[in-house]
Amino acid sequence: ILLDASGSMAGTVDGGVKMDLAKAAIKRFASSLPSHAQVSLRVYGHQGSNQEKDKAKSCASTEEVYPRSAYSEKKFNQALDQFKPTGWTPIAKGMEEAYQDLKGADKAENLIYVVSDGVETCGGNPEKMAKKLNQSNIQAMVNIIGFDVDNEGQQSLMDVAEAGGGEYETVQSEEELRRYFDDLQQEMWIEWADWGTSSSLKVYEEHDGKLIDLWDIVDDRFGTKLSNEEKRMYAICDYMREKLGIDSTTVDKLSDLIYERYTTLNTFKKDRYSTLHDALESNRDELINEIQELKDEKQNQYE
Repeated sequence: ILLDASGSMAGTVDGGVKMDLAKAAIKRFASSLPSHAQVSLRVYGHQGSNQEKDKAKSCASTEEVYPRSAYSEKKFNQALDQFKPTGWTPIAKGMEEAYQDLKGADKAENLIYVVSDGVETCGGNPEKMAKKLNQSNIQAMVNIIGFDVDNEGQQSLMDVAEAGGGEYETVQSEEELRRYFDDLQQEMWIEWADWGTSSSLKVYEEHDGKLIDLWDIVDDRFGTKLSNEEKRMYAICDYMREKLGIDSTTVDKLSDLIYERYTTLNTFKKDRYSTLHDALESNRDELINEIQELKDEKQNQYE
C-alpha cells in the first residue's frame, strides 16, 4: 500500500480529513487480509513541507513504515501514526522504492494500491515506474485510488494504473473510500467461488475422459480380442470334428476348456474394470472435496 502524505491530504472531504479517512480505510482493509498474506505500507511526501524551499527534501522522501510481513494490528497502527500530511507528491519515487521492497517476492501474487489525492509533482514518471513494476519479474499489478482528484488528475492517474496492469478508481468521500476497499474483499470472495466452480468442472471433465479411455481399453480392445479369440477357437473345434474326424468327446473337452478360458478372462475384465472405475470415482470425489475445502477456507478469510 502506497499512501500519499503530501500537504493536500490535510484537506477535507465529505466525512472528514482526507488523511484520517485514508488511514482508517487502509487499517480496515489490512486487518481483513488473509492470514497468509503479507502487507507493506509505504508513504511518500511526508517530509519537508509543500513550500518551494522544501521541495527537494519532500520529493526525496518515501519510507516503508510497515515492512512487508504478516498483519499485526498493534504494529500497523503504530506505523500509521508515524506521519502526517506534509509535502509534495513523489509518486514515482514511492513506486521505485516499492519495486525494491517487492524484489524478493517474485513468486507471490503482488498487488499495489496507491492512495493519492493528486498527480506527480516532483518531476518523476509514475507511468514508467508502474509499467516496470508490472512487467518485471515481480509482475505487480498497480491499482490507483484517486481520492478527491480533479478531472485532469484523474486521467493522469488512469494512465498510471493502465501502465501498471491495474485499475483506477475515483472516490470522493469517506463512504466511497471504505466501500472501495470492502468491495476488494468481496471480489476476492467471488474469485474463489469462480475458482471452485471451474476447478470442479475440470475434475469432472477429466474424470469423464478417463472413464471413456477405460471403457475403450477394457471393452473395445480387450473385450473385442477376447470375443474374437473365442470365435476362432470354436471354429477350430468345428474344423477338428468335421474335417479331421476327431471324436466328439475329445472336441467337447476342448470346447469346455475354451469356455472356461473365456469366462475366466471375461470375469477378470469385469473385475478389472470395476476396480479401475471405483478408483477413478474415489479420486474424483477426493479432488472435489479438496477443492471445496480450499475454496471454503479462502472464502472464510474474506467474510
